[in-house]
Amino acid sequence: MTSIIKLTALSGVQEESALCYLLQVDEFRFLLDCGWDESFSMDIIDSLKRYVHQVDAVLLSHPDHLHLGALPYAVGKLGLNCTIYATIPVYKMGQMFMYDLYQSRHNTEDFTLFTLDDVDSAFDKIQQLKYSQIVNLKGKGHGLSITPLPAGHMIGGTIWKIVKDGEEEIIYGVDFNHKREIHLNGCSLENISRPSLLITDSFNASYVQPRRKQRDEQLLTNVMETLRGDGNVLIAVDTAGRVLELAQLLDQIWRTKDAGLGVYSLALLNNVSYNVVEFSKSQVSLSQSSPFEMLSVVCHSLCKNQTAFTASYLMPSECPEIQDRQVFGHIFYGRLTQIWRIDASVVSLRARVTYIDYEGRSDGDSIKKIINQMKPRQLIIVHGPPEASQDLAESCKAFSGKDIKVYTPKLQETVDATSETHIYQVRLKDSLVSSLQFCKAKDTELAWIDGVLDMRVEKVDTGVVPEMGDAKEETEDGEPAVDVTPDLTTEPSAAANQQAMKTLFGEDDREISEESDVIPTLEPLPAHEVPGHQSVFINEPRLSDFKQVLLREGIQAEFVGGVLVCNNLVAVRRTEAGRICLEGCHCDDYYRIRELLYQQYAVV
Repeated sequence: MTSIIKLTALSGVQEESALCYLLQVDEFRFLLDCGWDESFSMDIIDSLKRYVHQVDAVLLSHPDHLHLGALPYAVGKLGLNCTIYATIPVYKMGQMFMYDLYQSRHNTEDFTLFTLDDVDSAFDKIQQLKYSQIVNLKGKGHGLSITPLPAGHMIGGTIWKIVKDGEEEIIYGVDFNHKREIHLNGCSLENISRPSLLITDSFNASYVQPRRKQRDEQLLTNVMETLRGDGNVLIAVDTAGRVLELAQLLDQIWRTKDAGLGVYSLALLNNVSYNVVEFSKSQVSLSQSSPFEMLSVVCHSLCKNQTAFTASYLMPSECPEIQDRQVFGHIFYGRLTQIWRIDASVVSLRARVTYIDYEGRSDGDSIKKIINQMKPRQLIIVHGPPEASQDLAESCKAFSGKDIKVYTPKLQETVDATSETHIYQVRLKDSLVSSLQFCKAKDTELAWIDGVLDMRVEKVDTGVVPEMGDAKEETEDGEPAVDVTPDLTTEPSAAANQQAMKTLFGEDDREISEESDVIPTLEPLPAHEVPGHQSVFINEPRLSDFKQVLLREGIQAEFVGGVLVCNNLVAVRRTEAGRICLEGCHCDDYYRIRELLYQQYAVV
């Protein structure tokens, strides 16, 4: 890899917590997911707070709270201000997840971590993409492209492909499912071969998945035994993700006459049930699935004045109110004659509890086979218990041997996935940048730099180091902005310089804390110390192309024995070393042709 690639785990490593990672590709930083756990742990927020102002773009993989739950807080409270990329279904269903999460908490406690306005503000920043749509980034992200690919786990679920300069390929693929389901096709990892870096999870690395037929039979048996025993069945599911697969499956069962379940009502109970079903219908083409026809699912929000529903094939809108909704993310089926609000804080529940796997993730054997087929050069394993992460790491090493580097980072640990050993990140001072004379070569601008490497301690990661004593800028209100330049850098001591050089060239493996990161800084040489240099010609023009340039300028040019003869006075040929040589008598034509030839190069 010819770029600097680093991944910092902010959350979701060595555990099954929310997912949130900072990926650095040269000077550009992606936030891969922005999840929050169900207990709204502030440890995740504290980790995010340290890096939020460095984030240049956010990539969301799934619509649930474990992948985007902290987004409203990050935008509303931490000041996250950048473009957020997600597929259209992740945008739609992600809103449903967050609306439902907020309303459910708001109904039972004084919830103040974020508001519905924060949810709307966060989702307003999302740029909605379709699968396989390539986005070329600009500015700091020049040379980078991102592409969302199907993950197969939830509607809109995404595997992100990040490409730098058309060469290096980074894959962020977590919670994927290679199997086709009722409402989703499987993921498309089989089309990815030999990526530079794969970032994936070990959530199911040690798990053996039951066969689908066995799982469906177990569900149907439990349902029929309970209902025919005059009982009711409640399935706890998510708001707008895996619930769609279950709803489709139950709808098919309910429509089967031999099952005899038509006499029982089937209801989806949460704060946004109607919207979830309607959105799912509109996202069919994006989920690559058969149409949603869940007409037998009664969408029901728990309202102040409960209404009895006895119709089995009805999608009513009798409950438009949104107040006092408490039950969310459940499919309920049984003799649904009346549903009541439960205000008690403690409820005794006598029920048989059964776990049936409808998570929709690839199991351990499949994950290992897929990774072995992809053959990534480097692998970073996240989001899974330590034993599962270690098991996956050992399996991948056994498959690929020395051909793969495997990392299992700890919380807050930064993995340096830069394979080249002589790539370093250096800051340029404003005075140096302003003195450079750039020459354009195709899509690149080049300049020669004469500078001296200095070391300084820098607390904030900025692109270009400001000059000491720069004039203070004014804010939009006309008030002078706070001058933070003196706090950004301090004069380097001899010890700091020595430590920096050791760190830069790998002589010291000790980690340097964020508060004292040593940043190599390139400063301009004094004018009297600039040694000068011979001109460097950058490009490889073809003589056939140069012939067309000469003809457009009115100069006769013909090839004679591989030599381009111009106006019968000047010869242009390529030497055995590959250099272009200009021969002829010194005349006006010679200097004119030489000038045209120089224009084919970037000369620095």
